[in-house]
Amino acid sequence: MYVGGYVDNKIRIWNLKNKKDALIGSLNGHKARVTVLKFSKDNKYLFTADDDGVIMHYQRTCHQ
Repeated sequence: MYVGGYVDNKIRIWNLKNKKDALIGSLNGHKARVTVLKFSKDNKYLFTADDDGVIMHYQRTCHQ
């Protein structure tokens, strides 16, 4: 799995296990470019930050 922040203010989640990269989801909420992404030590939460200094968190609903 790869999680990336993009200039369109979205976070995208990709499945990289197959030879074809597949977008499996995206997260919205930021109003500026997402520049920081970090999972908690237990992998239950994703913390993100944007160029405006806004920090957000998302709870994972499944583990891979």
